[in-house]
Amino acid sequence: MKRTFCGLNLVATHDRCDIPYTYTWKKEHNLPGHYGPYDKDLEELFKRAAGMDNIVLDYLHEVDARMQYPPKSFSSCRGILSLEKKYGTDRLVAACACATMKTVYGYQAVKEILGR
Repeated sequence: MKRTFCGLNLVATHDRCDIPYTYTWKKEHNLPGHYGPYDKDLEELFKRAAGMDNIVLDYLHEVDARMQYPPKSFSSCRGILSLEKKYGTDRLVAACACATMKTVYGYQAVKEILGR
């Protein structure tokens, strides 16, 4: 359990995740609106992905669901969509489908598939 003190006063507590390399994060511990832009910008990325293909959209939704930290989720989704410029829409859709079948999620997974 994580405990935060201000002087001798207990300010906040929350459970920690015991899984290595994961984030322990609660929205209510942040300043109001701290992660607001990520939610809004992520929706715009989802709209752009829907314009490509539903396979890409579903893949990005799964990436967002698996990543616990909003800035990391946003940058991963943005990076995946940026691969369209280099590889084209058809290859990106195929790579997202392949990554979904392999159940690997994230920018590096898609980039490795496209690099083959």
